[in-house]
Amino acid sequence: MANKATQKNHQKSKRVPSKKPESKKPTMPVIEFYKKTKAFLEKKAKAYGLDPEKDLDKYYRLTDTQATWYKQIDGEITRCFAQLVFHGQNATMISNFVKFNEKLEDLKVVCCNFNPIAFNKKWEKDSQIRALVKALRKHGIPRSGDKEVEPGAIMTRFAKLLIHGAAYLKDCKSKAGLIEALKRSPKRKRPTDDMAEGASCINNFMSAMGKGSGFSVALTCDFLKELELDDGESFDYLAKPDVHIQDVLCHYYGLEEDYYARGKKRAFECLKDFQDLVENINAELKNRGEKEITAYKLDRMIWLCCTGRFFLDHNGREKSVFLREISGKKH
Repeated sequence: MANKATQKNHQKSKRVPSKKPESKKPTMPVIEFYKKTKAFLEKKAKAYGLDPEKDLDKYYRLTDTQATWYKQIDGEITRCFAQLVFHGQNATMISNFVKFNEKLEDLKVVCCNFNPIAFNKKWEKDSQIRALVKALRKHGIPRSGDKEVEPGAIMTRFAKLLIHGAAYLKDCKSKAGLIEALKRSPKRKRPTDDMAEGASCINNFMSAMGKGSGFSVALTCDFLKELELDDGESFDYLAKPDVHIQDVLCHYYGLEEDYYARGKKRAFECLKDFQDLVENINAELKNRGEKEITAYKLDRMIWLCCTGRFFLDHNGREKSVFLREISGKKH
């Protein structure tokens, strides 16, 4: 039985990706998509007692910077490390054991107050991963009795994330150094017209973190787009091509349900399609004399529509209803 199960799993992993369609045909004009998204979100906000004109704006600003944990941490590079850990915990299953907000004080101790230089001096090699996992467990990460399943592999991945992340930020030395490293031109590939904006930054970061850290294209975008930059700069052209954006674009373009969920290349394709969608929406908004939007804002609008989690206010889930709205199907 075990051999059959293994063979079945192997066959699944070998599945052939669906072919890229010659053209992606929207179910409706881009401005209608945007208006439906906006109307759906405002309706849901009102259902939770929120005023769309006043209460939604905070969701379109960097939400990390509004968090209590962020305000408790001093120093640019230490905040970057804290953000890396916060977003890194969202890799598959890690957040179930790390619980960043709940275990913040313990994480501060283990992570040397999120000082990457101090952390790197103590934990600098992959050979120390097992010892770091023991240190995390000593401080209740994860708490004993939280789960019946032993999270060894998950915590090993988290420990690797910490070691590699601290080493990268230590070498960058400052937030300015981090941005410079992220924007450094790749050695092999030159940007092309079909590349998503910011692709080189994403690849640079993922390369530095290495395999096994859990930082996918989506998770890297989630981290980068929340960084607080100087001189009017931002990564607001990035969106997190996660399951929500993938599902929305698949419904909007009439693609197979898991079209974008098939590897790194498709994740970048999803990001590029999303950025193109924002560009087309902005062209329509500009013609109408209306305020343009960023990829960050549309990302958050869609996320709120799909999850109903007004996390700065309330919680809920409305994804299936929203997907029907933008697929052009009748209720």
